[in-house]
Amino acid sequence: KNPSQALIHFEQAQALNQASWQPFFLAGEVHRWGNNLTDAETSYKRALDLIQPGPQKATVHSALVAVYLGKKDYAGAARHVMASRPHAPDMAANDRQLVGLYLEMGQEEKALVYLERLAADPSAGPELHETIGWMRVDRKDYDRGIQSLQIALERQPDPARREVLSLE
Repeated sequence: KNPSQALIHFEQAQALNQASWQPFFLAGEVHRWGNNLTDAETSYKRALDLIQPGPQKATVHSALVAVYLGKKDYAGAARHVMASRPHAPDMAANDRQLVGLYLEMGQEEKALVYLERLAADPSAGPELHETIGWMRVDRKDYDRGIQSLQIALERQPDPARREVLSLE
């Protein structure tokens, strides 16, 4: 509840065990919550230097993604999403994060690569296929666009939305 007390505690923990990534990560969290993104970045990077490969490393990369997004450094955020991939327990979430970043950066072709990976999952919803379809049509890739829109139409459970899709 008191960020400055928490930081003192984490700094003491860092001094006691400089090989542990956790106090650095937790200090980064406190800094990020306080919107001190520069100190958060420094703490997270120190944690990243100390942590072993695994899901926790993906967590630290994700925290750095949040820092870079806060700084509007989308390329930096994308680098950390990509760096987290070997450690990410949920690749679909990682792909969705990349889609959002690439769209934010205006790199729709790169976003399409990951949208199509997500669409390969048989449980992918109609909205995803519709998005891909319209993006393809906008790029004059009509055959693939119509194919994606057809899948969206087939998977759409809402009769009203199905009607709109069939008329567009």
